Amino acid sequence: MINVFVFFLLLNLKLIDATYFQQNAYRIKEDMPRTVRKNWVLRLCLIALGATIFLFDEKFVIIPLIILAGLFCGYLLFTFKVRIRFTSRMKRLMLVSLIINICLAFLGIGFFFLPASFLIIHLSSLILHPVERYVYYSYFKKCQRTICEFKGIKIGITGSYGKTSVKHFLYQILKTSYNVHYTEKSYNTPMGISKSVIGRLNDLYDIMILEMGAGRKGDIGELMDLCDPDISILTTIGPQHIDVFKTLGNIINEKFLIVEKLKDVGTAFVNADNEHITNYINLNKLNERKNIVMIGQDDNFRFVALEPEGTEMVFEIYQGEELYDLYRTSVQGNHNYYNILIAVAVADFLKVDKEKIKEAVKNLKSVNNRLEIKKYPDLTIIDDGFNSNIDGAINALIHLKSYDCERWLITPGFVGLSKAAADMHHQKFAKMIEETCDHVIIVNKVNRKYFKKYLNKKEVYYLKDFQEGMAFFYKMTANKQRTLLIENDLPDNY
Repeated sequence: MINVFVFFLLLNLKLIDATYFQQNAYRIKEDMPRTVRKNWVLRLCLIALGATIFLFDEKFVIIPLIILAGLFCGYLLFTFKVRIRFTSRMKRLMLVSLIINICLAFLGIGFFFLPASFLIIHLSSLILHPVERYVYYSYFKKCQRTICEFKGIKIGITGSYGKTSVKHFLYQILKTSYNVHYTEKSYNTPMGISKSVIGRLNDLYDIMILEMGAGRKGDIGELMDLCDPDISILTTIGPQHIDVFKTLGNIINEKFLIVEKLKDVGTAFVNADNEHITNYINLNKLNERKNIVMIGQDDNFRFVALEPEGTEMVFEIYQGEELYDLYRTSVQGNHNYYNILIAVAVADFLKVDKEKIKEAVKNLKSVNNRLEIKKYPDLTIIDDGFNSNIDGAINALIHLKSYDCERWLITPGFVGLSKAAADMHHQKFAKMIEETCDHVIIVNKVNRKYFKKYLNKKEVYYLKDFQEGMAFFYKMTANKQRTLLIENDLPDNY
């Protein structure tokens, strides 16, 4: 009887562990430390429960404990911000782990795995590894053939940040003159691109825009082999994911594969105001080997920001010394000058009419959760939840400062950084927070030590998670005119 209850408890735990595993991109190396750290209290309770089952045979005590643990697991599943997605891969993983659970229950040793139930998911993943590689390469080859047969122009975009915004801005401008297909949402992996391309890309399209992400070494090289773009865009380079890449040099080398592996007749557009980009180009004499258009304050395409007019940003774009045009846009944030500038430069290269570009820029729509302005009768929410870098956060705070009402910030800080970079970025972030915010809500414990070290404001509140932080915000600001900036909403695996 006890083994039956343990079996059902392991099923509940399996759903929790599988959700974290999916959020950690099915990577055991990243998943194990995060899962242990995230639910260490639950793990300790399960160790105590396993010891109780092993030492005693008192069903009237053990069975209620197992039921309570199961209910608690169900509660955790209900509170996840990002719910489990039952993709084909997840279904295979769940099936194999179910078989392992049945075997453990049959052998009567399931309680030993209660405190480390995530090992069952990891073991299932290892068993399925050959199958997943076969599925992966099948989709890869099918996607590669589809892209190879495409007769239009292929544009690849990467960068430590800004790539999704550039993709959306470029699409909104190019669609005024071309039929454009682009990878939706933030799909930027081979499987994500395959989902956007297979069965959907055809010769009715003139241009395809592909976002390329790098979560580990070799990703950009693999994506270049998959997509083989005619135009490459490098938005910016920073210490994002340095916890995986280990050094900034590794990140720079990885990102520059989008230029290094570009075909000889291709053209690359790069942000020349980023020192890591210009240093790499000069050191490796890349201009002598590749067709590169430098975008920035003193290069082929540059912008001059003017005084805002109402809610619109106003700026001039110059091509060399000649004024290209004067632009207005409702998109906010100084970092978006660069994102729009790159999109305009590529559109000009593809012979889009100047007036069409100007009109498209004026009507640009913000990307969801990236400095997205949501207005209500007594509340303005600046949703920058998908931003996870210091430059974007600083620009969001500058925009927040322009509001003449009570200004609130809710944030967990930044992740994916080395200890030194995290300390430096949070120090800079804290300084800007003190200049722009009236009240600050810090959620999640991952960066709490940095905020306690550098934030000196009295109106700082440390809360468990985003949901608790939002509930606190609404309670404290009822019937007030206020503005809330949501800066970087972390998924559950942090």
